[in-house]
Amino acid sequence: MRQFKQSMEQGLFLPVYLFHGDEPFLIDQALRLLEQKAVGGEDWNLERFDGESVRVADVVNAAATIPFFGNRRLVEVRNIPWLVKKKTEDDAEAAEDDIAPLLNYLAAPNASTILAFTLLGTAEKRRKLVKAVEKAGRLVDCSAYRGEELLLWLREEASQRGYTVERRALEYLTLAAGNNMAYLQNELDKLCAYCGPRREISLADAELLASR
Repeated sequence: MRQFKQSMEQGLFLPVYLFHGDEPFLIDQALRLLEQKAVGGEDWNLERFDGESVRVADVVNAAATIPFFGNRRLVEVRNIPWLVKKKTEDDAEAAEDDIAPLLNYLAAPNASTILAFTLLGTAEKRRKLVKAVEKAGRLVDCSAYRGEELLLWLREEASQRGYTVERRALEYLTLAAGNNMAYLQNELDKLCAYCGPRREISLADAELLASR
């Protein structure tokens, strides 16, 4: 995830991404960052699909479309079902046949389109679609942060808001909320609003405001 963020800040884009993992908050955060950096809020060059209902042909056609009044298009397909394990071998083979047009597209993707897939869960690297995405673009792990990584993320979030946080306060927040990142961000916003111009969040502040 950090490598992906760095590439966005540098303006380095790939033809396709698969955001996968167990943390919906990070998946949404990655998509918002990609939207901001890739198309800058230009809705006419942003197309969203629900993976549960969209046809593979529609995704391929959207990805092949030339951008309108811009340099690139972004096509998002959320919650793709094509990597879910099938009950039988025949079902699995049929599923591979269904995504054949997408695999063909990924072999030579449109240079002016970024195709972004999301999957809540871990992508199996042995699957054909995952291999094709990895070859043409990038797999972005959006698994929830834990331990020191979670504390570092909280500290960075506070810094972006112009605040510093005592380590004991960070530890208290993670003790109160676990690794629920959306909840932690909400608690951090409350603390920043409470501390105001003081710009430093203490353990006492966290104990006063953070709810378990």
